[in-house]
Amino acid sequence: MFFGWDMVLNVEKIKLMMFGEPITDSIDVFTDGVKIEVVNQMNYLGMWLDPFLNFSLHVDYAASTAQRTAARIFGLFDGREGIPVQFGITLYKSLIRPHLEYAAPVWASVSMKDKDKLESTQNESLRRIVGAKAHSSSVAI
Repeated sequence: MFFGWDMVLNVEKIKLMMFGEPITDSIDVFTDGVKIEVVNQMNYLGMWLDPFLNFSLHVDYAASTAQRTAARIFGLFDGREGIPVQFGITLYKSLIRPHLEYAAPVWASVSMKDKDKLESTQNESLRRIVGAKAHSSSVAI
């Protein structure tokens, strides 16, 4: 059924990304006479994608975003007597952990190195929030 709407594409926002082995020949795609930009990585719906879909780029992004958020939280109580542990855990669960877990079913097959990076970010954040010593066991935290 036709409703009389005309869909207009914003050609400046369109990107072309090829997945899999790189093609040696360059590909030129045009729409409305404008050449579409070819990219090797892009953010799509909050996920960083690369040609091989190994999600290392996304893990780096998630870890750095969580670390920046954690640093802001630490600034709230740094130098003070501290905050109650339960309040710190609530801050962690609501502000830091969502960065680490966003779209996890999509990228759950990442390498062990990337999983360690996320776990390290998580442990460091929790350790600082609950006031645990640097040598405390991550299992205990």
